[in-house]
Amino acid sequence: RKAKTFTEGLGLRQMTAEDGSASVGGGGRAQLQTPAEAMARLWEAVRGVEKGENERSGRRKELEEQRQDASQQLEALAKELPGLESGLKVAQELDEFAWSLAG
Repeated sequence: RKAKTFTEGLGLRQMTAEDGSASVGGGGRAQLQTPAEAMARLWEAVRGVEKGENERSGRRKELEEQRQDASQQLEALAKELPGLESGLKVAQELDEFAWSLAG
């Protein structure tokens, strides 16, 4: 499938230099669009761009909320870290003590 140029994607046609007829992407012959048709297609394209931007904006908000949630979880874990390190140290000392009694 051949990629369309920007103007082809909008449905805009270009005049050929030879006989004044219109062509789409250098291919077959077509009628010239009226200004109203061209504007209608242009507005369709603008609406499509706006829709895409609105979707990206919504996704950006969701991702920002997830980032803030993750930051809060990291802060909570950082507050628990001293207690966890202390508990680990006690567990290691008890393990060493148990091995010394068995050994």
